[in-house]
Parts: sequence; structure tokens; C-alpha cells
Amino acid sequence: MFATETQSKMFGFFPLVIAAAFLAIYVQCSRTLEEQFDWIAVALIRGLVGTGIGILVAWPARDTFVFFHKKLLLKSTLLTVYLFGLFYAVLQISSANAVTIVSTVPVWIALLAIVLTGARFKPSFWLACLIVFIGMAFLLQAQTTSRIWVVFLLLGVTCLRGFTVILIRKMQEIPSSVIALHFSLVLTIISAVTFVLFGRRLDIANVFEPKNFILFFTIGTTATLCQTLVAVVAKSSGSVAAGMIGIVAAVFAFLIGIFLVDEPVHMWNLIGMALILFATGWILFHKPQPN
Repeated sequence: MFATETQSKMFGFFPLVIAAAFLAIYVQCSRTLEEQFDWIAVALIRGLVGTGIGILVAWPARDTFVFFHKKLLLKSTLLTVYLFGLFYAVLQISSANAVTIVSTVPVWIALLAIVLTGARFKPSFWLACLIVFIGMAFLLQAQTTSRIWVVFLLLGVTCLRGFTVILIRKMQEIPSSVIALHFSLVLTIISAVTFVLFGRRLDIANVFEPKNFILFFTIGTTATLCQTLVAVVAKSSGSVAAGMIGIVAAVFAFLIGIFLVDEPVHMWNLIGMALILFATGWILFHKPQPN
């Protein structure tokens, strides 16, 4: 019995860590590409590559695919809005800061539970939420005035992402690979329309330069596999556990920024990130229950 419980925890732990690494990688790759390409073009190509990878991964479960599934369509649309916000934000602030902000997903999941189900949490939960928002204040302190609104934009789309994780729990009958494929398709369609209306001219030859092609392929692959693993964790371990992916990804993004990208790190950033990661992690590990 103990062995079975341990194996179950390990089964949830490994997808969580791998998904977090994929999230940090594709956010950093997106930031690198957006130095040359319009962020809408990056989102479009991510959708196209992700759709190709998603078809391969979801092919064994192709009979279960339904594009106009109401909950799945709502989830994919909201997640597209979240991705748009994230891709735009990494143009303005560091990848580590962006991923740290979206790592607050468990807080928003819990707050949504209060609104949607009337749950009432203990004071310890609210104390942890207060620490999270104090951490946000430190991150804001590290930003220039013109970029503060980007933090609030990320908080808004992160709340949407929390709702999409809750929706995944309501779709246990749909394979995780199909959920990821559906998102890539919806992202491609919405990105294509947005690019036609608002995007800048795309130099196709530049896309197929070796370095850029590898980055685009990496984004499409890691993002699709990340979405698949998020669905796996949400179904097997719960919505809040899926939110922990963001916390681990923030650590990966911070390390990538220091050792590979040489991004500047300020003391306010470190204090804010530490407070956010500590408080959100406390909510996850201690799981304060509703009264």
C-alpha cells in the first residue's frame, strides 16, 4: 500500500517537473524570437508547429476529438488569451519575472473556488495570499512606471488560466493529448485572424534560418508537451497541484536568465520572487482546506 502511494506521488511529480521545464524553455525561446518577429507571428507559428506535433501525439486518440466541444472550446479560447498576454509581456519584462507572476495560478484557482462554489478558507490561506501580493508589490517596485501595467495584464490573464485548469478537471473523459491538440488548433485560428488584422509583415525566409527554425520548433514542441502534461497533472492530482507547475517553472526561468541569458537581476526582484514562491508553495503543500 505504501509502495502504491509512493508510486502515485512519483507519477504526479515527474510530469509536473518536466512540464515546468518545458514552460520555462518555451517562454525564454519566445522572448528570444520576439526580438526579431512580431509577437503575434510567434504565437501563430507556435500554433502551427504545435498543431503538427499535437496531431502526432493525439493520433491514437483521434476518434475522441470533437472541435466544437463547448467546455473544450471555452478552455482553448481563454488559454489563447492567456498566451497572447504572456507573449506580449515577455517583450516588456524578464522571462523570470513573467513566469513568477503566472506561478500565482493556485491562488487564483482558490479564489475562483470561493466565487464559483462558495468555499470559505481559513485565515492561514488569506495570510498566504497577502504574502503573495506583497511579493507582487516588490516586483512592481523593480519595474519602471511604464511597465507596471504589464504586471497587472499578466495577473488578469493568469486568472483566466486558473479557470482553464478548473475546466480540465471537468473533462476527465477527454484524453490529455486531445486537449493539447485542440488548444493548438484554436490558437492557430485566432492567431491567424489577429495577424491578418494587426500583425506586421512576416519574412518567411527569416523564419527558416537555422537558429530561428530551431527556436520555433522548440516552442511548438515544448509548449504542446507542456499543455499535455498540465492536463495529466490536473486530472491525476487536482487543479491546485497543476498550478505548482508555474512555481517550479519560475525557478527554471530564473536559472536560465542568470546562467544562459545573462539577464540583470535586482534585489527587489529576488525579494518579490522569494515571497511569491514561498507563499504559493505553502498553499500547495499545506493545502489549507475550506472551513
